[in-house]
Amino acid sequence: MVSVVQERNLGVATGGTGVLGLLYPFVWLADIIAGVLEDKTESEEKEKEKVSADAKVTTSNQHSVYYGADRVGDLTGKKEWRIRTGPMDYETAIAWTITTAASGQYGKNASWGLYTTNQHNAYQMAIALGGVGPCLHENRLNEYPHYHVNGMLLFSEYKHFHIWYGDMYMG
Repeated sequence: MVSVVQERNLGVATGGTGVLGLLYPFVWLADIIAGVLEDKTESEEKEKEKVSADAKVTTSNQHSVYYGADRVGDLTGKKEWRIRTGPMDYETAIAWTITTAASGQYGKNASWGLYTTNQHNAYQMAIALGGVGPCLHENRLNEYPHYHVNGMLLFSEYKHFHIWYGDMYMG
């Protein structure tokens, strides 16, 4: 503790500002350092939140895997279900659908579309391609459960466009 005499002597030595006057530059510097550290901590926290959010998006997209698929008949009339593309993410699957429809690769009555393992992903895709109210068909013997876009016509043209999902129903 500083005595009154020491304070008075320090005050004279420091131009009348006393002990606090001597400490002021250090207090000011400490405030600056604390502020910088606080800003750094806040920016690190924001970066961690961003990385965490990016990881969630990446994880979500990893589970949204789609494949182009179709059903084609053989000479006996039996239809065979086939995967036609490699795995695609959500955006790529939409682009593939638009491009395939525009190319005329499938006729108006051809049975083609997308396959995913997850019903929720199939439903989201049906809404993205055809709006609210997709039509669900499930529990049909020897068929995959699937959605048709709202109104049953993809781009007002393709009657048998499907978004298949899950496992084939065997009865």
